[in-house]
Amino acid sequence: MATINDRLSAIETRLQKASGEITSLIASLRDALNNGGPTEEIVSRLETAAQQLDDIVPDAPPVDTEEPAPTDETETDEEENG
Repeated sequence: MATINDRLSAIETRLQKASGEITSLIASLRDALNNGGPTEEIVSRLETAAQQLDDIVPDAPPVDTEEPAPTDETETDEEENG
């Protein structure tokens, strides 16, 4: 049975391979753009790969920067104290 370190090494190897493949796709896209070749398939493949990589780690929830609306209790306290 593989140890956690072995599994992590395998994951790292796969990610490095994927990085090389994505870089190659970008180079192919640039060549296709410069030579008038088909680009839609390459762009679609890159979009899919980028989304899959982005989905590995969930995005952090957005930080709410708006102040909460006052509650009835807050308004009542202010009216009584003000």
